[in-house]
Amino acid sequence: VSPPTFWDMNFDSLGFVEEQFGRYGDPDSFSQTTFEELRKMSLGYQLKGTMLSYLISTRQEHELIEASNKMKTVDENLGSIEKEYSAT
Repeated sequence: VSPPTFWDMNFDSLGFVEEQFGRYGDPDSFSQTTFEELRKMSLGYQLKGTMLSYLISTRQEHELIEASNKMKTVDENLGSIEKEYSAT
């Protein structure tokens, strides 16, 4: 059984955050960091997250356009085949 993903109702977000801190960095390591530095870091990560979200959205849009174009081509080819078949 695979672990729950972000989209599952059973996803434990707090557990995930704690696991990530354990894996990638202890929050105590930031205890000497000033408020201003933490705020700048937070804004930086928010900007990176926004950019990544934009890139994901753009890629999805391009993939949808590509899939739509392929479907149009298939529909056109199927229409041509149907015309040839009905003409015989």
